[in-house]
Amino acid sequence: MGTTANPNSPGRRRMVITILRRSAVYVLSLLLADLVGVGFSSIVLYRNLFHYFTLVLLIEGGLLFLVGGAADFAGSLTYRRLMDHGKDNSGKSWSFTHYTQKQMSVAVYVVTGVILLLLSFALAYPLN
Repeated sequence: MGTTANPNSPGRRRMVITILRRSAVYVLSLLLADLVGVGFSSIVLYRNLFHYFTLVLLIEGGLLFLVGGAADFAGSLTYRRLMDHGKDNSGKSWSFTHYTQKQMSVAVYVVTGVILLLLSFALAYPLN
C-alpha cells in the first residue's frame, strides 16, 4: 500500500509539512508584495488605501483556488481521456502516481488560498 495507506506515517507527515512550508512562503511573499503595493499607492495618492488590502487578499485567495482547481482537473483521468479522444495515443499515458504527485503540487495553491481567505476575514474588521 505504501505511505498513503497510514495517515500517521512519516512519509505522509513529511509531505504535509512540505506543503505547509511552501504555502507559508507563498503567503508571506504575497503579503509582502500586497503591503508594498498598497503602501506605495497610499503614499503616491496621499490617501489611506489599507482598507483595500482585505479585498486584494480575498481576490488572490479566489484566484489561487481557481488555479489549483484547474491544475488538478488538467491532471485528472477525465481530462486526459478528453484530450486523447481527438489525438493519436502516442503521448504519455495517465498514471495514478503521476496524478497523486500533481495533487501534492496543487495542494500548495489551495492551502495558500485558504490561508489568504482566512487572513482576509480576520483583517476585515481591524482595517475598516
